[in-house]
Amino acid sequence: MRRWWRVVCIGVLAGSALGVCACALYDLWCFQPALADMRAALRAAPAEDRDPPVLAAELIRFEAHGDTVPYTARLLLRRVDAGQAPGSAWSWQLRYTLWCSLVDWHTSERERTAAIASFAVTGPQRHGLVETAGSLFGQPPSKLSPSETAVLVLLISAPSLGARALPAGDGLLARYEASVRAGAWRPDASAARTGRP
Repeated sequence: MRRWWRVVCIGVLAGSALGVCACALYDLWCFQPALADMRAALRAAPAEDRDPPVLAAELIRFEAHGDTVPYTARLLLRRVDAGQAPGSAWSWQLRYTLWCSLVDWHTSERERTAAIASFAVTGPQRHGLVETAGSLFGQPPSKLSPSETAVLVLLISAPSLGARALPAGDGLLARYEASVRAGAWRPDASAARTGRP
């Protein structure tokens, strides 16, 4: 009986070690190059996409329910998979779950917010806060009203809204302000101190 338990324990440990090694190799060979590509693209992005205005950054986090990891993982996977035939739903879900863990492990909240502000599709042939603000309002994100900023964030969440996002911006802003007043949402403390998230 003891020998059987020993064999089971050794098998579990060996399987776990193999899984950890496989994840580490996948991280090194697949994820790290994509992350390096994203960081290079972020350095080349417009300044207000890389470092969005405080309200825009807060609304992005608010609309993501405080968890920017899943959206960032989807953006990275979309960049990596561009032009490739889609695999099975099961394999995509497995990759997505792994990439969520790796994004959470390797990136900061600020970097994830910048990636969303820079790369999120906001409409046909349009992405990022700066491009969207210029297209819709003719000015950079830092010059927009709070309601207009909310429209940009709504288009990040639901690019198919198109022109319907214009009147809906006030609704997002009202939800955000009500959540802050009720204490259900705490704005980023570092943003309050420095003026940037």
